[in-house]
Amino acid sequence: MLIIELRTEMKAAKCIPCVLFSIFALSPSQVLAQAATLSNPQGFSAPTGFALGSAQIFIGNTLKTELTDNEKYEADSSANDGRRSTASLTLSAQGMSGDTSYFASLGTSYYHTSNESGDDDNTTSVPIGAGLTHSFNATDTLSLTAGEYASNETFSPEAGASAYDLHLTMENVSGNSAVKLGNYLLKADGAWSGAHYEYMATSVGTIDVKRDQYDYNLSIGKQYGNNTVSVGVGGSTSTGETAIGLDVDSQQIEVGFSAEGSADVFGYAVNLVYGRIGYGVDSIEDQHAILGAIEASYQSAPNTLLRAEFHRTFANSILTAAPGYITTGVALSGQYDFSQYTFIRPQLAYEQTEVLATELDYSKPSFSVTLGQHVTDNVSLFVGYTHTQQDPNSAAADAGYAEYEENKVSIELSSTF
Repeated sequence: MLIIELRTEMKAAKCIPCVLFSIFALSPSQVLAQAATLSNPQGFSAPTGFALGSAQIFIGNTLKTELTDNEKYEADSSANDGRRSTASLTLSAQGMSGDTSYFASLGTSYYHTSNESGDDDNTTSVPIGAGLTHSFNATDTLSLTAGEYASNETFSPEAGASAYDLHLTMENVSGNSAVKLGNYLLKADGAWSGAHYEYMATSVGTIDVKRDQYDYNLSIGKQYGNNTVSVGVGGSTSTGETAIGLDVDSQQIEVGFSAEGSADVFGYAVNLVYGRIGYGVDSIEDQHAILGAIEASYQSAPNTLLRAEFHRTFANSILTAAPGYITTGVALSGQYDFSQYTFIRPQLAYEQTEVLATELDYSKPSFSVTLGQHVTDNVSLFVGYTHTQQDPNSAAADAGYAEYEENKVSIELSSTF
């Protein structure tokens, strides 16, 4: 998914290296407590997998095709009809051994796009992950996870000057613990992630970037009935080189508040932090921002769920001497279950992205609707329609961000055994 979203931004922005490194380089620091998944209406039966000793083995497969009227995300979409196809296969295992639960997964994915202009884009990727959680008692736990993601993308347009290859490798190791002291729950999280980007284009030559990021979060919370309130501190440090040959080591420090809970047919999750981002480089000004997410749900009927969401996130840029990007978004969505096997899910969303320390910003309103059909306990079919448009301001348009509209329909077949 990350690769696909990246590719969308690359084409829409018309500045392939800029958006490439700004999105992948530094993910926003983890917020102090992840927003809880709100209760969903009745769903489909979960696959049980295959037993192997104490483990359950699952095999997952996804086939998806999108037909679009603007595959290149250009203002003139009259000759941009195209197709995007994804095929993925995942083998995973999970189980218990005494007081320790564990999981492992290995996957592979292939992504292909084509359009009327003769462009071809092919990406293969291999994600690997594993982790375990040990429970000392009902409340005290320790978890460790590790993973690697490797991908190779080749873009071969009709115009050879825009061709490029992208090799990406990402590794991560994380740990988190939870300890209950009286009526209070203490949590500590830490993570390391490393990324290596090798971007080769006929227009700019080879760009080679390696980055490391370290994240930490400490929080203390207390439960009040069905509600949990927490306060904490967190931050991240990112080190390494940039695509323009400038070493930028950024430090992000956050303090924040989170709350989550439910009352009858209502559910909510609030997660807000105030962060300061410093770069240690005279040419990049330190930044201050309020970030986070708010979610609320309302179960208006046993088969109907309404949901509202707000988010505000930050991402660094490691290509240009800019502090980074802040994206603010809102979304309204709902799900109506015709039966336990069939549902419809509409969503209306709006996002605004600003490039800090510049006059550049652009908005992205969108509408989507998805119809889901559970064919069996193991196979599901999804059909969807999405309308998206990007509206840059004059400064962003002058910098190469395209103004465009796109309509696409998709069909996805997902199976897990």
